[in-house]
Amino acid sequence: MNLTKNDGTLDRLVEHLDLVIREQVGESLADTMQRIRRLAIERRAGLPDAEPRLVDELQRLDTVQMRAVIRWLSMFFDLANVTEERQRIDILQSRDGESRANGIPRGESIAQAIIELCEQGMSASEMQRWLDRLKIEPVFTAHPSEAKRRTTRQLLRRIRELLPTIEADSDSGEAELLANLTVLWQSDLVRPDRPPVMSEVSRGVYFASTLWDVVPQIYQELRTALQTAYPQHHFEVPSFLSFGSWIGGDRDGHPFVTAEITRQTFARLRRAALEGHLAECRRLHNQIVMSDQQVPSEQALRDRIEQCCTQWPELSNRLAPISKQETYRRFVRMLEFRLQETQRSVKPDGKSHGAYEAVEDFRSDLDLLRQSMLANRGRRVVEQYVQPWIDLAATFGFHFASLDIRQNS
Repeated sequence: MNLTKNDGTLDRLVEHLDLVIREQVGESLADTMQRIRRLAIERRAGLPDAEPRLVDELQRLDTVQMRAVIRWLSMFFDLANVTEERQRIDILQSRDGESRANGIPRGESIAQAIIELCEQGMSASEMQRWLDRLKIEPVFTAHPSEAKRRTTRQLLRRIRELLPTIEADSDSGEAELLANLTVLWQSDLVRPDRPPVMSEVSRGVYFASTLWDVVPQIYQELRTALQTAYPQHHFEVPSFLSFGSWIGGDRDGHPFVTAEITRQTFARLRRAALEGHLAECRRLHNQIVMSDQQVPSEQALRDRIEQCCTQWPELSNRLAPISKQETYRRFVRMLEFRLQETQRSVKPDGKSHGAYEAVEDFRSDLDLLRQSMLANRGRRVVEQYVQPWIDLAATFGFHFASLDIRQNS
């Protein structure tokens, strides 16, 4: 990272950090820190006398002062990373705006790649063959070197959220920033011990769960790009994206990853997937409120509801408050019932009636929902609400991510 070039945001953050540092360690040491930073920049710029002067400054520090300087540098680089992340987001948003204004795909995007391949002469049938072979599987790993505490990450995230108010010279934003920097200085920045394996698993699931919103966007961007480049052709976009994880399954050099830990990891990943699908149920239940009195649903959908109510009578009570004319809402409530029963069956000795035996049965139910809407002028509803869920089910299933088991390297 070039620490001498930024849009001014980092400089303003450093000014606020300097103010907090002076309050915490005094003027003398704060001045020393500023000299160290300036000399480091001069050394990087190639000034011949910068390095010996920098070494001299560092050698004058006692142990307590050195710890304070190391802590200050750690916070400085955290703020530099926060600024860089913000700049990256701004650049991407600017590119998106320019591409929309000019009617061209954003650089380095899926759309640009598809259109370039089309312009280079790739036929629709050849593109379909490539799609059928496409497989992408990012794998999550636990990094022992990442010792930063969750509370520290939360503070840095809040500082990133405050950047617009700082740039706008908001007094309230400045006060909150100074308070957060003070808390950051006075708190433990890293964990004293390596976290338990299941904490690593939960942390991995936490970060991976952000993909729940991103995955449907990837599929939608690809479908839109294909339609734009090949308007006369209908593509079948396969499920090409999946995720893997080493966390909780990598025994190589990690004696705490036992068979029991791996079992708990499987259960944690499965719970994360089911919780995601249940959230989709709640969202769609409030969205797809169409009535058969206005536009009919397919008989196959109603038959499926009736079949499940016959098989599991308790489901009828769950559906009773919903109008029988609102078949789609009733169907989603049925999905919710079955997913909850599936979730219950994950627990030790869990007994449930109505649990899905396989994710394929769940995906089949989602396809029934999709087909009924498509057959009754509901294409836009499918594209906005149902297809994203289908993509999620194809990507995450009931397992969320495959677990790599490594015994020896």
